[in-house]
Amino acid sequence: MFRSRGSMFMSGPTAPRSAAPPTARAWQSGIDLLTRPEGATVPEVMDATGWQPHTVRGMFSGALKKKHRLTVVSAKEDRGRVYRIADAVAA
Repeated sequence: MFRSRGSMFMSGPTAPRSAAPPTARAWQSGIDLLTRPEGATVPEVMDATGWQPHTVRGMFSGALKKKHRLTVVSAKEDRGRVYRIADAVAA
């Protein structure tokens, strides 16, 4: 059996993707953490959303910075690198 993309041969049906798309609830949880004055670390956002680290960092750079044009700032603190939405902290 041939596939149109990827490997040339396929032994059986393609397995469904295991990662579910981010939900609105998870997005809001991440944004809520970042708008707190104390901000949030990547592990804190991971715990709140159930996402992998690359997904959290993608939310910071892609969705928040590029799509929503929010300013995400980071600072090295005792608990690690802490991220905040600067627009919400200044308000």
